[in-house]
Amino acid sequence: MYSLARYFQKHKELRCSLTVAGIFFLVLILLRVLWVIYFVYLTKPHPPQTESVVTVSTTTPEQSDGWVTSEQILEEDEMFLPSYSQFLDQLQQTCPYYQPSGVQYRDCIAEQLVQNDKMVGDYAAGIISDLGIFAAELKAEAGSGDASQEALIAHLTALEGSWRPYRDSLCSVELDITYGGNDQSALTDTCELYQDALYYGRLQSWQHEWLDEPIQVNYKAVDTPIKTRAFRELIYRTGVIND
Repeated sequence: MYSLARYFQKHKELRCSLTVAGIFFLVLILLRVLWVIYFVYLTKPHPPQTESVVTVSTTTPEQSDGWVTSEQILEEDEMFLPSYSQFLDQLQQTCPYYQPSGVQYRDCIAEQLVQNDKMVGDYAAGIISDLGIFAAELKAEAGSGDASQEALIAHLTALEGSWRPYRDSLCSVELDITYGGNDQSALTDTCELYQDALYYGRLQSWQHEWLDEPIQVNYKAVDTPIKTRAFRELIYRTGVIND
């Protein structure tokens, strides 16, 4: 009886040993197959992939015989426009988030919007007025009006009239996802503040392009005689010519 038990015990151990050896053998085979796949498929040279890219012209004004490229015209405003992260960092300095409380934070944002609306509105009105003075000076000098200046004044006046309704509708749609939340009003006001910052940056760009630069070139560098008193006051008031 004892010998029979020993016999079955030995065969049981033998079967276990054979099972472990079989598993180990299968693992070796699998590793070998993976090794072959790696060298056959992954290490063989592949043809270079062609990607669809948008080609951006890097032509400079000198390369284009003095003409300003369309890319330069479209990108000219960029230096005046803040990114959203830059704007939020600055806003955080003025209205720290929920400091000292949520109510005071929301009130601070709303107050900033009122102040910015007035500042941007006054700045836009000032540019439109100064453009009118400049247009009158050009007309007095040339004997006829400048069509581009007149078109700009008309377009900027129309933009100033439609700007806030557009901004308010844009931010309402963008922040409707927060409808009913505690921060809906503050987030909407923040969106409007950022749109104000972008608009203000564009106004600065247009002032530089249509007022500051032409005055510097034509009336300071070339010393063109000034015809109207209002224009003389403008160039000294704005500091474009201060000597």
